[in-house]
This record gives sequence, structure tokens and C-alpha cells, in this order.
Amino acid sequence: MAVHLDSSVVGQNNLVHDGKAQTGAIIGKLIADNPDVRLHMKEIMPQINKIVQRVNSLSKDEQESHLKKVFPEFFAPKEAPKPKGLPPLPNAIKGKVVMRFAPSPSGPLHIGHALAMGLNSEYCKLYKGKFLLRIEDTNPENIDPNAYDIIPEDANWATKNNVSSVVIQSDRVPIYYKRAEEVLKTGHAYA
Repeated sequence: MAVHLDSSVVGQNNLVHDGKAQTGAIIGKLIADNPDVRLHMKEIMPQINKIVQRVNSLSKDEQESHLKKVFPEFFAPKEAPKPKGLPPLPNAIKGKVVMRFAPSPSGPLHIGHALAMGLNSEYCKLYKGKFLLRIEDTNPENIDPNAYDIIPEDANWATKNNVSSVVIQSDRVPIYYKRAEEVLKTGHAYA
């Protein structure tokens, strides 16, 4: 079996391991590049040992010089890893971001809720904003009374206590009526 093993493979290994090639790591790389190598290790080992011995006999400077000739891309600058995390929100100002999560109190939260709630909560943490839990309970046919306790508890657990406040929509109906009357009086709406 023809296996491509030259001093550049051993040289890379040498530089990574402070000037002394490690046969096991070289074999691992060969097998990763070509799994069939495993079947021919008895034939290949003498070749590997000979090259390792030759490269290890060179000084570290000689190893690096040789590797620069045969494998210059090893020394090419590596791309910086892309940052992980949330993309920035356009026009967001620290301390001014307010987001909400608004489930219906029809039962406990589920994984779909956790995704949306978690994303909003993390943005609020990132921008030092406020995360509001707004329980939308104006559809009485679907209400589970236990959900009023379960949802805030689950939301605090899922966001690591990042819920700034809990608002229950039905508690605000008098405010909505007052605003509606004001809009009607100014002529900007009609019944």
C-alpha cells in the first residue's frame, strides 16, 4: 500500500510537540486521513520510525526551516474564530431594551416557549434591559388556574431569575377601557 508520509507530517508533529515527534500522534493523523492504513501498519511502521528518527535528529530551527520549505501553509495565519453569541440588535441601547414573553395561561410552559423566552431573556441580559412576563389571559375558555403560579415559576427557572416583572393582562382591563374612552373622546376612534 502506498502511504503518503513525508517529513512534513512528522515536522508538523515535531513543532506541535516541542521538537520531538510522537509516533502515536503521527499514526493517528495517518489513520484519520486514510482509515485503510490500519490494515497495513506492520509494513508502514518501519517507514514511520525511520522518518521520525531522521526528523528528531535535526535541531528545532532545522526542523522549522525544512517544514517552511515543504509545507509553508502550516505557517499561514489562521483565521480568527467567529465570535459566538447573539447577533447585535440594530439601534439597541444598553439599559433601554425591554422585551416580553406573553404566554396564555392554558397550562405549563413547553420547549417552544423556552426557546422564545430564552432568546428574549438573553438579549435583555446582553443589553442590561428588562424582561417582562405578560400572561395573556383574556380568553377565559383556555385558562388553567394553576398556570398563574406555574408559568412565573418556570419562567424564572428557565431564565435564571431574569424576569423583571409579571403582568397579568386581565388585571389591566380597566386601563385599556380608560385609554379607549380617551381615544373615542378625541375623535380618533369610533364605536
